[in-house]
Amino acid sequence: MLNKLDEKLIFLNMATFHQEQMGYKEGWIYVVFKKKFGTWPNDLFKEKTPIEPSPEFLDWVKNQRNSDFKKGGENLLLVEQAKLKALHKLHHPRKGKTASQLAKRFGITERTVQRYTSIPRAEYENNSLTRLKPWEALGMSRATWYRNGKPEAPPLASTKPE
Repeated sequence: MLNKLDEKLIFLNMATFHQEQMGYKEGWIYVVFKKKFGTWPNDLFKEKTPIEPSPEFLDWVKNQRNSDFKKGGENLLLVEQAKLKALHKLHHPRKGKTASQLAKRFGITERTVQRYTSIPRAEYENNSLTRLKPWEALGMSRATWYRNGKPEAPPLASTKPE
């Protein structure tokens, strides 16, 4: 029968092998160790040497991953998808809200908000003043056009007979 220290070391070694095989960050080992034993590996981490994980270890990891996705019977993936759908209804405009405000409201990351509310580059450039160049129609430079408060071109004289 294994003592507690040996059991922890074997678990740590299998976790190290699995972490390297899956390409996870080293912090993953700390997290699964803490979940399994309720403590951090501390000095034991210095003694780790990867060993092939047992089927029991792999089952435990799989069950932990599945239980992490479930919270109160709700599947977190479905919850995230619902949040993204709600965010996607905003389409592109953020209606004056910042990405961090929307992220906090929907419980998602700022990057996700940016991804779902950004305008495709071609569409953005089509509406760009730089592309439209209204200052050229007035025969002035861009800087002068801005200094003059973005004036509009005067309407063309109508050709109606009087």
